[in-house]
Amino acid sequence: MANQMGDASEGRAAGKGKPLNSIKHKQSKPVKAWIKNELNQQQKGF
Repeated sequence: MANQMGDASEGRAAGKGKPLNSIKHKQSKPVKAWIKNELNQQQKGF
């Protein structure tokens, strides 16, 4: 899963894949929903 997120972040806006953990602490609820959407989109792509 980690490799897939890294690949996807390269194709999209810079840094979407890896800083998710640091973002979570600041704004947990909206970010968790956003992460779910991102993961669903990535899984469709793969």
